[in-house]
Amino acid sequence: MEVTNRFITIKNPVDAAPRESDFETKAEALSLKLEPGSIDIIVKNLYVSIDPYQINRLKSHSSSQSASSFAVRIIPGDTIDASGVARVVASGNPEFEKGDLVVGLLAWGDYTVVKPGGMLRKFDPMGFPLSYQVGILGFSGLTAYAGLFEIGKPKKGEKVFVSAASGSVGHLVGQYAKLFGCYVVGSAGSKEKVTLLKDKLGFDDAFNYKEETDLKAALKRYFPDGIDIYFDNVGAEMQEAAIANMNTYGRVAVCGVISEYTDGKKRAAPEMLDVIYKRIKFQGFLAADHLNLYQDFISTTCNHLRSGAIYPLEDISDGVESIPSAFTGLFQGGNIGKKAIDANGVAKVVVSANPEFKRDDLVVGLISWGEYELVKGGAMIRRLEPMGFPLSYHVGILGTSGFTAYVGFYEICKPKRARKFLFLVHMDTLWDSMRNSVVATLLAALVPTKRYFPDGIDVYFDNVGGEMLEAAVANMNLFGRVAACGVISECADASKRAVPNMIDIVYKRIKIQGFLSTDHFDLHQDFISMTCDALRAGKIQPLEDISNGVDSIPSAFTGFFRGDNIGKKFVRIAGE
Repeated sequence: MEVTNRFITIKNPVDAAPRESDFETKAEALSLKLEPGSIDIIVKNLYVSIDPYQINRLKSHSSSQSASSFAVRIIPGDTIDASGVARVVASGNPEFEKGDLVVGLLAWGDYTVVKPGGMLRKFDPMGFPLSYQVGILGFSGLTAYAGLFEIGKPKKGEKVFVSAASGSVGHLVGQYAKLFGCYVVGSAGSKEKVTLLKDKLGFDDAFNYKEETDLKAALKRYFPDGIDIYFDNVGAEMQEAAIANMNTYGRVAVCGVISEYTDGKKRAAPEMLDVIYKRIKFQGFLAADHLNLYQDFISTTCNHLRSGAIYPLEDISDGVESIPSAFTGLFQGGNIGKKAIDANGVAKVVVSANPEFKRDDLVVGLISWGEYELVKGGAMIRRLEPMGFPLSYHVGILGTSGFTAYVGFYEICKPKRARKFLFLVHMDTLWDSMRNSVVATLLAALVPTKRYFPDGIDVYFDNVGGEMLEAAVANMNLFGRVAACGVISECADASKRAVPNMIDIVYKRIKIQGFLSTDHFDLHQDFISMTCDALRAGKIQPLEDISNGVDSIPSAFTGFFRGDNIGKKFVRIAGE
């Protein structure tokens, strides 16, 4: 049997804010019958994750490209891969059978051919939506979990500030912190998002940074006793404001710097004297560095999901064709929760020569941006059990996004109850940064950080970098920890790179730690269990932004840079 496999590529390196025109949809014939002796695996992509960090892989050059195997450069014309959920359609690998649900590195396309050595594993949905595997139960969840608990090291009662709080990782960090017993305030870029954070996700408070003329003053207002933990997702001015309001021994979890991804000029420059004298811990992190937390993360998250204690936000688009818009939308602040495209890393096996996968198996893994994927032996793909949850959850709250949030929060931030956390909404900040009054707007917005965290920030989960990172560092408390999850603000414009005040980092002893959830698979079971329980209990709300069809991939991807997405971005390639 032969099918037409559509997939997304870039025409040229993307060194500025991404546009849908930077992408193109290609199509080629794909045989679903494997050659005798082949140990490849072909999976039908179900969900593929849309994440801001991908912009760094699309650039002609980025320091991140040589720092991690997950950030290698994408050459124009090549297939773009990302975390996803799929179903095995053909397998030559004895560990996978047709029909297996798998999660792993999948192409932004309809199908993915996983070669030997590829990242792919089978999974049990556990009754949850498949999209959760690339969201709350995936790297997003692990990032939030590890960043908060490992980097933030929270203590009950501590005050936490989260930037990009309605994003893929941020909305989970805030919920984890609340469940842990912390006081949580989040920042977002619209009244609707602020309402969502307070009324739907249970944040103690939230504010629209676009309405603040002085972020430091704003944070001081919301955190009269200072911030203990700041979860930084955006960097830039918000980061500076947070640092200025951090308490002694505050921790900043640097998860992302979306404000710098497309504009390096927005690099954060936090007050280093604060960092030194308050002994703030500034640490960037990648969920992959905390895989040891995976089991704990899965267990905890699943329990929260089942009890309804946590609510995953998902932003799902349908089809490969929606990817470009979904991606660029991330950089315009439009998304809420995890952005995915139905075909996003979750697929269904149509043909398999691999004994471990059989026809109709649901799988999750790295799947190409297309309709079909030829998965070679050793590829990163695994079967999955929906567990009663939407398939999209496996590339969102139960996938890399969820795992990333879980790892970033618990492993990188190491939150303590009663500490202060900061979660910033990166998309809106980036969008504003692309406007003429950008600098003035962001600088004015930083003041609220001090107002919300008058006593400083302990943990900052950074997803964007840039000015927000500078502001968070300036408001961090002594010994603060920074969980660096992403730097979306730099992805499309290196000139927006954050320039934090190193004196703050030195004197406050800020710990800045980058992390990849893949390095924390030891936390996966914990993460899955905890997230699933929270989902079932309705205690955590995953945000999913789903687009439909392979053709939507370029739009979905470029949408990241317009701030279109809310939560986890997915592209639905085919029905479940």
